[in-house]
Amino acid sequence: MKDKQLFVYHYYVQDAGPFRCIMDLNFDKPEEYVEYLKKNQIEDKITYDSQYFYRRMMYEKKCRNIFISKGGMPDRKNPQYMTIGSYIGFEKSYMNNYIKIPISRFSENKVSFTYGDMFPNFNEDNIIYNREYFGQVYTYSEVLEIIKKYGFPQDWNSNGDEGYERYIEMQVWSDEIIEQYYIR
Repeated sequence: MKDKQLFVYHYYVQDAGPFRCIMDLNFDKPEEYVEYLKKNQIEDKITYDSQYFYRRMMYEKKCRNIFISKGGMPDRKNPQYMTIGSYIGFEKSYMNNYIKIPISRFSENKVSFTYGDMFPNFNEDNIIYNREYFGQVYTYSEVLEIIKKYGFPQDWNSNGDEGYERYIEMQVWSDEIIEQYYIR
């Protein structure tokens, strides 16, 4: 990637370590993720139900398919998540546990973007905002154009008063760069 001044951030729970994705368990049914969380007493601060995992599986598949249709070449079934630029809400929630990586380290055909978090971006209830980026998945060059047009949501909507978009999410579809940050 060409733009060397942009950084992407991955926020994580300190006890779990970076780039731990529950979707990497590759269960077939949403209920299996819920049972796993209950059995292992993970994520006790947030209650996830089977509907959450059903939607997550559906949205990730949709995002992946759109990315492929635009020339993306994912290696992963499910993405890892990062933000373009820092987001104060995550810094507080994750008690400043984050990894910062120059976006230039990633191959353009291994990352996609949503203007805002993928969940509300694909949630049909948010169509009321009538914004061109609703339901869209962007390539790197496309998201740069959207940034030129609208700026970074962190700058104008960090508290969510103006809609669902609070940051730009980057979906990482390859372990090539991030695997060096895994804790073994």
